[in-house]
Amino acid sequence: MSGKEIRTLIVDDEEMAREGLAIMLEKDLDINILAKCKNGVEAIQDISEYRPELIFLDIHMPGINGFDVLNNIHQEFWPFVVFITAFDDYAIKAFEYHAFDYILKPFTDDRLSETIARVKKAIREKAHLNQIKKYQDMSKTYHFGNTHEVDAFYNQNAFENNLIVKEGGNIHIIPIGEISYIEAFDYYVKIFYRNQFILARMPMKIIINKLPEKIFLRVHRSNIININKIESIDSKGKGEYEVKLKLGKVIKVSNTYKKELFNRISKNN
Repeated sequence: MSGKEIRTLIVDDEEMAREGLAIMLEKDLDINILAKCKNGVEAIQDISEYRPELIFLDIHMPGINGFDVLNNIHQEFWPFVVFITAFDDYAIKAFEYHAFDYILKPFTDDRLSETIARVKKAIREKAHLNQIKKYQDMSKTYHFGNTHEVDAFYNQNAFENNLIVKEGGNIHIIPIGEISYIEAFDYYVKIFYRNQFILARMPMKIIINKLPEKIFLRVHRSNIININKIESIDSKGKGEYEVKLKLGKVIKVSNTYKKELFNRISKNN
């Protein structure tokens, strides 16, 4: 991306919060701040006028709160929404509103930069998806070289399909398609994505039900994998197999889940 491409609104009833966030965002040449709204009424008006691609939205505001603002946005012009709030109570509701991220105040420059990087990636993916849809509308017989490419983009849609995880005092909204694997760890699970992991207090049987079955598969009592992240399946002899993921991680496949793994792979090829 190059300068001033992402049309952005800031919505917060606290002036210091608005100005402080604006100063942080202005360091990124791809961010074009169209308006800084001090209440929900201004936000609704400016969203209608500017049709921003990205909104940084506070939740607790007098009169019209952040969710009320979103209720007044036409679905056709729905932006990427990053909630910035001092409260962690609303993460589930934020997910219901397809929040792209949920940042707790106070936050660091690094935390904001990580969100902006993900927004840019998601905007590129959205443009790619729009291009795919355009070609599909032009011709029903259009095919990609990889016949699963369209499904993969929809299944890994980083701006609609997310996993909400609370870690300490932080709320993480993880794009499901970026998860490589999940590993049981005592009473927690480690969710590995983008060369990092989040530790969540959640049993494996709960988290597997939160993930799309078409993408994720349990291959061991302690491991769930994203089948789109598989690099190879290697035989170790005596009917034993290991899965090697694209990031280099090697995971043993237990006999209990071996048949389902090969069934799933054969269906996807």
